[in-house]
Amino acid sequence: LEIVDHRTWVFMGDGCMMEGISHEAASLAGTWGLGKLVAFWDNNQISIDGNTAGWFSDNTPERFEAYGWHVIRDVDGH
Repeated sequence: LEIVDHRTWVFMGDGCMMEGISHEAASLAGTWGLGKLVAFWDNNQISIDGNTAGWFSDNTPERFEAYGWHVIRDVDGH
């Protein structure tokens, strides 16, 4: 099932990943096999509410792999 025929780019930070809807959408994208969906996650440990320490106990790359995503780890964007 091809829903779109172009790439869709997503830029998300730690604060975005604190919302449950982001994980629901990521799981759905993996289930549907949306191979032209590319997400960049900025793991800077800061959200609009401050430091994200204590909010994440999972391994986010492993979570996305479990959703069916192809994950490229440890990219230094600086």
